[in-house]
Amino acid sequence: MITQVNGRFSTTEMESVLSVSALVCSMVDFEAALSRVQSSIGIIPEEIGVAITAACQNVKIPAEKLEILAPNSGTLAAPFLAELIAQVSEQNADAASYLHFGTTSQDLIDTASVLSLREAGKLLEAEMKALATALSELAKEHSNTVMLGRTMLQPSPQVTFGLKVAHWYGAISRAITRLQEANKHALTLQFGGVVGTLSAFGKAGIEIAEALGSELGLTVPPAPWHTQRDNLVELASAVGILAGSLGKIAIDIVLMMQFEVQEVSEPMLAGRGGSSAVPHKQNPVGCLVALSASRKVPGLVSTMMNSMVQEHERAVGAWQAEWPTLVDIYSNTAASLTAMKDVIEGLNVYPDQMLDNIKNTQGLTYSEAVSVALTLKVGRSDARRLTEVASRLAIESDTSFEQIILNSYDILNVINRDELTELFKQKGNLGVSQEFISRILNNRY
Repeated sequence: MITQVNGRFSTTEMESVLSVSALVCSMVDFEAALSRVQSSIGIIPEEIGVAITAACQNVKIPAEKLEILAPNSGTLAAPFLAELIAQVSEQNADAASYLHFGTTSQDLIDTASVLSLREAGKLLEAEMKALATALSELAKEHSNTVMLGRTMLQPSPQVTFGLKVAHWYGAISRAITRLQEANKHALTLQFGGVVGTLSAFGKAGIEIAEALGSELGLTVPPAPWHTQRDNLVELASAVGILAGSLGKIAIDIVLMMQFEVQEVSEPMLAGRGGSSAVPHKQNPVGCLVALSASRKVPGLVSTMMNSMVQEHERAVGAWQAEWPTLVDIYSNTAASLTAMKDVIEGLNVYPDQMLDNIKNTQGLTYSEAVSVALTLKVGRSDARRLTEVASRLAIESDTSFEQIILNSYDILNVINRDELTELFKQKGNLGVSQEFISRILNNRY
């Protein structure tokens, strides 16, 4: 469900998986898994690993308290560890002394963040696939629904609504693949110790890392990535591109929803889209959410890219800027995605109005077809001149372009009337639209 948090759009589900409380739970999971791995390999006593795991199942660490204390150390890690050690000590003082052994705060925070982003990615992918399904069905349903093509917001030759929707589908399909690939690269274990050498474990470091990755269900990269943030930025960019693709769908729908166009409309639900001052209005509120995200998210992705410049083996400020930025990127995009899924699943389409809008151009959208036919007879320069003269005359005299063409002696001298009449048929100038629809829909994620 779409919600608003601190002035930004989000969804209740995304807020849950990216909350500080969820991050804290992932941090507890990391510490418990680390103790199990270390005890199994013999780094710490076996009973200590068992005791820490048992104790971690009972800890209750208040996220609000950590948020208050975090500014004193720059991250949640220090207050979290202090609270975790205190609570584990109450259950087993010996076990508490082994907590967090050989690792560092960035290992803890980065891996916990990755675990949270893994859940966030699942939410996005499920919604993306639902949207893709709705778009595919809509494209097939309207594969033959003729409408105006528009270039620079001006009437152009016809397309089909199905082709327009198929292009929307293509963008979402590619976004799914892009996110899946970015997740593979970015959602990996972070485990390097203070300077990324795992020096506390001697030669056992890689063995511990591999076992820890297995415990947490994370792949282990060739080496820690403390100040190598390119994969994380790739992930942020993939989500940002999704936000842009959703914005493209939204702006097309907004333009087609204009009162003087009326080719589609958002689902008409009670209490949605009304105006406080103008009773007749149906505002495109679903598209509004998507367009809001498409305006905000690029700047947030830019923040992630700026944060790639990190000093030596541990960053000052750049690393700390990432997590809240990622939360905003995912939250805004999740709201956009849910909004557009709801819009597409309930979109009202008005094919008769699409035909009326073609007719209202007085046939001028067929100027390309006439120009192409003439080019084959008299060459491009003369064809363009004859078509431009006819177009201007149609506009100035408020007469249909077809009538002007069929009464032009210069044109009738080179193309017969029957051939010209054929050019003005509603579905006669769609090129290979059907083939493109099929190719796009068959190129699945």
